Amino acid sequence: MRETVSLDDGAIDPTRCPMHVPRDALNNRVPMWLLPDQGVLLESDLVEDHQGDPFAVVPASTLDGYRGICRLHPDNNLQLVTPRFEQDEVIYLEGGLLGFCPAPRDLLTIGVELQENIYKVLPITEACALVAAMATAETLMIAGGMPAMAPGAFQM
Repeated sequence: MRETVSLDDGAIDPTRCPMHVPRDALNNRVPMWLLPDQGVLLESDLVEDHQGDPFAVVPASTLDGYRGICRLHPDNNLQLVTPRFEQDEVIYLEGGLLGFCPAPRDLLTIGVELQENIYKVLPITEACALVAAMATAETLMIAGGMPAMAPGAFQM
């Protein structure tokens, strides 16, 4: 589904402003916008579940401040694309940036067997802690120090 939305200055509550993702911040080749509640799949040695999976889905809003990502009021025209699938999917949004697209769930899907959730969006507090740990580890690596946490040390 593709929509074009026209926005007037100040028409968006600042807490609902889209997230501006600069080029190369999340393996994206061009700058882009994400809605705050869009799930983003991150890969990090700091994440490792009981199956050894180094992936986690975080809401885009929790990336505020990470690698230059920030909330910004967009220009007047913003094109929104909302992909819909029968089952939960992780898809390439742009370049290597992966987004989580949950299957629509409503009263009509109650009792319908959907695939087991491979990925779950982390709660805000856990997602913020993960993003902060990733930022700290990257800062220490750039400075030539050791990562703040050993791989797999961040527990969900």
